Amino acid sequence: MIRATFDTARFLADIEGVRVAREVTWDRIFRETACAYAYISRPARANIKRISVDTMAVMATWAGLDVSDYICVESPRAQEEVSA
Repeated sequence: MIRATFDTARFLADIEGVRVAREVTWDRIFRETACAYAYISRPARANIKRISVDTMAVMATWAGLDVSDYICVESPRAQEEVSA
């Protein structure tokens, strides 16, 4: 069985990095993306472990990030080696 996880912490850290580099506020991101304010401001204020797929897609597009860079895949072979 293939197991995959999304590295939310790294993704949100990179979103924050882009926000800071562009010198924009979360309010401006809200206006530019039309994403619900609660979804884009919450990561800035809290330790969020999961975000919705829609929010991830909008934020990644805004920041120019490739979401596949944040997917961690554990192959069946790696699982077998750990079990052995």
